[in-house]
Amino acid sequence: MHGSLINGVRFLGICKYFKHCPNPLPILQLPIYAIPLGTWVPRNGETSSRPFGMLRLTASLSSALNMLVEAKVSSIPIVDDNDSLVDIYCRSDITALANNVNEMTVHQALQWGQDSNPPYERTQRCQMCLRTDTLLKVMAQLSNPGVRRLVIVEAGSNRVEGIISLTDIFRFLLG
Repeated sequence: MHGSLINGVRFLGICKYFKHCPNPLPILQLPIYAIPLGTWVPRNGETSSRPFGMLRLTASLSSALNMLVEAKVSSIPIVDDNDSLVDIYCRSDITALANNVNEMTVHQALQWGQDSNPPYERTQRCQMCLRTDTLLKVMAQLSNPGVRRLVIVEAGSNRVEGIISLTDIFRFLLG
């Protein structure tokens, strides 16, 4: 946890630097779809090196846990029948419900989590961006307290296109 806090502070410093820089690096002005960053839903005919998982609200909590573990990710977008974003389910949500994992759906668990969290935490749960947003804009969103990932959605429909995390940004900038 301590390392995560230090990395978050460093990231905030990097974002502040670029925010006030009169001539930001050209790469920061590129839309995120043009940069090898994050995990994306494969388009028709494409294959992906990293599988991208989404779940419906009716999925069992145990299937959510299995997907988190197998994909080695910290969160899974929850979508409706049109693959439009409804919410996001995180590893920390499962930890809070450890005793009821096999008996609950994702929808029930999300509802339980919303009922037990203060209103200000609920609004920060599921942050979105568009594929056309610049890297600088994405970095600015990720520099907000409590924001660890952004779900990339299609404009208008909120159809999930991918996910980008703080870790993805660090690996890209430092890699």
